[in-house]
Amino acid sequence: MIDIEQRLFHEIVTEIEEKYAWGSSVRFLNDYIASSQVFPCVSIVERDNRTHTRSMDNGGERLATLDYEVNVYTNSMENRKTEARRILSAVDDAFLRRGFRRRIIEQIPNPEDWSVFRMLARYTANVDENHVIYKRP
Repeated sequence: MIDIEQRLFHEIVTEIEEKYAWGSSVRFLNDYIASSQVFPCVSIVERDNRTHTRSMDNGGERLATLDYEVNVYTNSMENRKTEARRILSAVDDAFLRRGFRRRIIEQIPNPEDWSVFRMLARYTANVDENHVIYKRP
């Protein structure tokens, strides 16, 4: 299995914390969460890691297609949508700069707690055995 999840998570978090004054106030997790006690919160999770079948040979897996999901949660009373979009924009830039392609960004209703605003994004790319990232067509 081609595995870049921990490295990618660390790179994205480090970049945001160093590049943006507000970056260190965001809680980053590399797992799904049902709720958070700390806001704003960002979850970055590898949703799928599948072998790119045309790259298989007797030597094993040469290329994998990876899908990532990002969820941004905010609860500020006055500008939660603006805050979520600002954070997601930074994460989006980090993924795109690394060669991922954005599949979707959407606002997600949060009926469990209407005071929490949530945005979701999904990214995809092909990654080879040397961890080189290629945009998917």
